[in-house]
Amino acid sequence: MRKAVKRQRTILGIVLREIKRKLVTAELECSASFQHLNTLLERAQRIHQQQPKDKNKLYALHAPEVEC
Repeated sequence: MRKAVKRQRTILGIVLREIKRKLVTAELECSASFQHLNTLLERAQRIHQQQPKDKNKLYALHAPEVEC
């Protein structure tokens, strides 16, 4: 399970960096979708940085109020 979680975090990091590179063009096209994308990016960044022993973890992108 640790191997799978580590691989998922690696993939998430790669995707986050790629999206941040392409964010400039998305900002120019549509501001409403840019705000939604920015919210999702903040949540994904939070998931990428959280550690197993951290408090106030984020468990779901679509429902940040979910607790374990």
